[in-house]
Amino acid sequence: MNNLRHILQKGFYAGLALICFLLPFQPGFLATVEIIVVALFLFSHSPRFIWQNLRNNRFVLPYILFFILVVIWYFFSSETQEAGRQVEVKMAFGIIPILLAGSGIQGKKAENLIRLFVVSNGIAAMILLFMAVLRFYKTGESAAFFYTEFSHFIHVTYFSMYMLFCMAWLLMKGVEEYQKFPLMFGIPILLFAVCIFLASAKMMIITLVFAIAFMAIYIGRRKNTWGPALFLFVLGFLLPVLLYNLSENFKLRVNYGMKEITEGFTKRYPETIGSTGLRMVVWSETMPIIMQRLPLGMGPGNVQNKLQEIYIEKGMIHAESRKFNMHNEYMQQLAGNGIPGLILFLLIVLLPYFLSAQPMKFASFIFSVTLLMASLSESIFERQAGTLFAGLIGVLLILSYRRISKPSNS
Repeated sequence: MNNLRHILQKGFYAGLALICFLLPFQPGFLATVEIIVVALFLFSHSPRFIWQNLRNNRFVLPYILFFILVVIWYFFSSETQEAGRQVEVKMAFGIIPILLAGSGIQGKKAENLIRLFVVSNGIAAMILLFMAVLRFYKTGESAAFFYTEFSHFIHVTYFSMYMLFCMAWLLMKGVEEYQKFPLMFGIPILLFAVCIFLASAKMMIITLVFAIAFMAIYIGRRKNTWGPALFLFVLGFLLPVLLYNLSENFKLRVNYGMKEITEGFTKRYPETIGSTGLRMVVWSETMPIIMQRLPLGMGPGNVQNKLQEIYIEKGMIHAESRKFNMHNEYMQQLAGNGIPGLILFLLIVLLPYFLSAQPMKFASFIFSVTLLMASLSESIFERQAGTLFAGLIGVLLILSYRRISKPSNS
C-alpha cells in the first residue's frame, strides 16, 4: 500500500508539473489534467495528512474564501449560466492552493515547479517568434510581429504578465545565487522583454517600464554597482519610444486612445469605439451602479447582464456581441462581490510579497506589482489564465520563499 501511495504521489507531482508547463499555452485539455491531478491528490494523501498541512499553511484561507464567496453568489444570481461560469473560472482558487499546501510541497520542490513554468514560457516565446518570422516571410507584413497577430496562445495581457514575472524570477536567481550574473539567464530575460514589447499591451508596456526601473534599483542595491543598473534604467525608458516608432499598429492604438480621452470621442462615435474608449464608457456608466450596491455588490453572475444593457443603450454592438467584461478588476470585484471580494482579491495578489522572505522577495514583489497594474485595465480574474496564474504561481512563491516553514512528513 505504501509503495502504491508513493507512486501516486509521484504522479500527483508530475501532474502539477504538467499544469505549470501547459499554463502559457492554455490548451483545451488543461481542465482534464486538473481533474486527474485532483484525483491523484485524494488517493495519494490521507485526510489527516492533508488537514495537518493545511493547518500549517493558513495563508490559503483568502483563496478558499474568495471561491466560497463566488459559490454563495451562484445561489442568489438571476443569471445562472454566467454565475456558473464564474464558479468554473474561480475554481482555481478553491482547488490549487489546497493541492499545493495540503500535499506538503515546499522549498525546492515548489521552486522547481516555478522553474518549469519559466522554462515553458521561454519555449512559448521562441515558438511565437518562429511563427511570426514564418508569417512575415509569407506575407511580408510586419504586423505579424505585433499584438494579437503575435500572441497566439493567450490574450496579450496575460502573456505579458507571464513574461514579466519570468524576467523578474530569472533576474532574482541570477543576482542572489551567482557572484557574476550568468549569460544563460541574461538571454531569456532579453527574450521575455522583447516579447512583451511585441505583444504591445499598453498597460503592460507601462508596467514593464516601472518593472525595469525596479530591476535597476534591485541590481544596484544587491550588487553595489550602479553602472549596469543605470544602463538598464535608461534602456527601460527608451524601448517604449522605439516600439512607438517601429510599430504602426501600436502607434495608431496609442494615438487613438489619447484622442478618445482628450476629445470625448466615444460619446459621439460609439460604433468606432476603441479599447480605451470602451473602458471609459464602462467605468463612467457603472460607477454609480456600483456605489448603489455596496457593500455586498450585485453578484458576479449579474455583472455581465448589467454591462450588456449599457452596451445596447450606447450602441456598442461589438462590445455587446463579444460580452466584454468591465476591464478593471477592482471595479469588477466591487460590482460583483462588493467590498469583501475586493479585500480578498487584494490579499490574493499581495500575500506572496508579504509572506516571502529576503533575499528571495524580488520575484514576489514584481508578481504583485504586475497583477495590480494589469488589474487597472483588465478584469484579470475573469479568465482562467488569470486565476490559475494568481492561484498557482502565487502559492508556489509563498511555499518556496516564505519566512517561516513548518515541514510535515507523510
